[in-house]
Parts: sequence; structure tokens; C-alpha cells
Amino acid sequence: MTSFRVDVRPWLAAPLLVAALAAPGSAGASSIVYVKGGDIWRASPGGARKEIVVRARGATTFSAVTQDDRGRLYAVQAPSRRWLRFSSSGRRVGRAFNTAGAGLRLHYDPAHNLPGFAGPVDAQASSGGDLIASWGTLQLLDHVDPAAIPPKPKYFTQDYVGLNVTRSTRDDDRAQGLPSNDLAWPSFLRDGTVIAGAFGNLLKGYGIWYFRPGGADVRFWFGPTDNTLRLANPEVTRKGDLIALTTDRDSPASMDDDVVVGHLTGPPPAAPDRDCYWASPNGTVSGLTWSPDGTTLAWTDRVGVWTARFTVPEQTGQACVVGARRLLARSATSPDWGPGG
Repeated sequence: MTSFRVDVRPWLAAPLLVAALAAPGSAGASSIVYVKGGDIWRASPGGARKEIVVRARGATTFSAVTQDDRGRLYAVQAPSRRWLRFSSSGRRVGRAFNTAGAGLRLHYDPAHNLPGFAGPVDAQASSGGDLIASWGTLQLLDHVDPAAIPPKPKYFTQDYVGLNVTRSTRDDDRAQGLPSNDLAWPSFLRDGTVIAGAFGNLLKGYGIWYFRPGGADVRFWFGPTDNTLRLANPEVTRKGDLIALTTDRDSPASMDDDVVVGHLTGPPPAAPDRDCYWASPNGTVSGLTWSPDGTTLAWTDRVGVWTARFTVPEQTGQACVVGARRLLARSATSPDWGPGG
């Protein structure tokens, strides 16, 4: 299976942003939030208790949700792609706000040749709720295929963030000149460091990078020995001893993913010293999120949101020891596990 090694590469960049927030209050037990049927749900880890925390109104839905360590919620509302904040009980807090891409027209309008923005996606709040990270791509219409029934727009993807960033959210607060293209799937470490996978090279990237919000540079962390494989959805336990991510199973053309779990001896730049893999039976995997104690992983695939316990064997490159796999919520997306709730 894939083994990791430090292999510094000079290229990088990201349709990714980190926004500074003034967060709203409340603490509680471990819980998993997710989106189902356009509503925001919260479930106990075993799934015995499930409830709608915020119900979508009218023609709106929620496309992503994340929670901080006090259970406060930050959600992307569609079709506006604006962010809303809620208390842990689901009470609306503050005003809606924009990040890069919000305010652009919805995807494509072939009649008017308008651009669209895919995102914000993979939202994640920092532990204290003072920062929020997400990513997306600005997509430009190339031409319309008149032979298709109905006519379909043809497009390409530009690997940069749209410029319509609302100053009040300070979501472009990284230093000027910092590469800002081709990073995706952001996640926070406990010390506020952001980790992300590379999105470039025809949607196939090769490694995991890290940076400090407001810092001067982005650094390569580690990558696979097989540079045809994409690493995505990185997520580190709160203790910092394990990292989970996804990688293409066989080739860049594959849409099936393995979950890879690596053992960490310390924070970046320390790379995983051993890893294991688990082949998902349901194809593409995303939204990896660890339980607060770092023993159990949640994720989403084409069936819904799952949880399972993962253990890394002492010998690297072996199958992960996976137990207690459970379907938490069918047809659900955007899971985020936190001590709040």
C-alpha cells in the first residue's frame, strides 16, 4: 500500500481560505453534526440520539456544517452560499457573512455566459471557533455543446479564489505573496496550524501541506512514494498521534478511495512513521473527522455517514484494524465530530 516519505516539492497553491471570526456560547458532550435532507442534524456517537438542530426554511438548504469545541455551529446555506452561525442549541447568532465565492451567480447560465463558484466546501471551524476554513474553485464557462439534449455548458476550472472577498470577515488574512492556489480539504490542528491537500495537476495532487494563518509561507509536510496517487481530506486527532486521509485506490483515474491512517510522533514537520490502509466498500470517501479521544473515525460516502474504530498495526503498510463499523445516518453528508453539543 502507499507509504509516506518527506519529499519537498516547490509547487503549491490553493482555492482555500481561512476566515477570522468572532464566535458565539455553550459546552457539552461529544457529538457529530451533519447535513441530511438540507437540515442540520446532531447525533450522539452511537447514534442512539439524533435530532434536527437547525431546520432549513423555504427553498433554502444547508450544504455544509462544522462545530467548534463548545458545539457552536457554522453552516453554509444554499443557494446563497452565505455562512450562518448558531448556538449549540440551534439559535441563530449574528448576521450572515460571505467568504470567497459568495455572491457569484449560481454555477452556470449558458444564456448569459456567467461564471460560477463551486463551494465553499469542507468547512471546518477551529477548536475555539475564532477561525473557519473552507475551499472552492472559480469555474469559468468555456462554451455550450449545442448537440447535447438539453444543451450542456463546457467549462474548465481556474485554480484560484474569486476576488469578491468581504473585508469584514478578514478571510484573506494570510501574508501578501503567499501562494493561494491549489490547496483543498483544509483542517485545523489544535495549535491553529492549517493542513491541506494539493488540488492541482488535473485534480490530482501529491502531498499534504501546512501553514499558520497569517504566516509567511506554506510548507510541504509529507507525500506518497507513488506520485500518481492523490492525498485528500487530512484530519489529525486532538492528541496529534494519528492522521487520517484518503487516497486513490489504484490510479489517478480511479474514483474509489482507501482510507489511510498514519501514526505521528509529533506535529509538522514530523512525518508519519508508519501507516495502514482500509479499502472503502462504497467508493469515494470524504469528510473524515476524529472522535475527541482519537479512537474512532467518522466519514461520508455514497451511502451516508459512518463511524468505525481504527487502529494502526506496528508494521507499516498493513490493513488497518477496523472495528464497530456503523452507519450513523443514511444519505447524510458533511460530518464533523466535536466535544461540543
